[in-house]
Amino acid sequence: MNKVISLLLLGINLTASLPAAELNSENVVKLDCVNLLQGTDSEVALSHGNTLPLVGAPWGMVDWSIENGEGSWFFHPNGKIDGIRATHQPSPWISDYGQFVFMPQTGALRMDVAERRAEYDTTRSILRPDYERLELQPDQITTELSGTERGAAVRLTFHQGESG
Repeated sequence: MNKVISLLLLGINLTASLPAAELNSENVVKLDCVNLLQGTDSEVALSHGNTLPLVGAPWGMVDWSIENGEGSWFFHPNGKIDGIRATHQPSPWISDYGQFVFMPQTGALRMDVAERRAEYDTTRSILRPDYERLELQPDQITTELSGTERGAAVRLTFHQGESG
């Protein structure tokens, strides 16, 4: 009985953020109602949801995530990034396989994770299930990514050297 009530309350909380009339309105983009960071502020000792901020196509072959940690717990919502990870891992409790990381950068190539780590403005970032946009500092690179059936479409804009 407690499980049924918990699930019912969870369902009520998820739909209570917008009135039903607004949620069904043609003017509401339902993807804007998803908080990709919900449940990501977790660690092995204490669970707050144990989810990853995955960007990808429905039933796509690979998902994409900000990486700024090691092992299965490779994401922490702290405004830092050391790469964009191609992953098959749906949850931090399950190990990954076949993953790789890429990190746009300028200047000399920095292979060491600590050296290539950058910051992004969490208030200006766009993180949705279908699209991610990050402003990477200090290299001044705008990174945009959308998942596709077999990979991703990525656009990198290098602002370094522009006047303005």
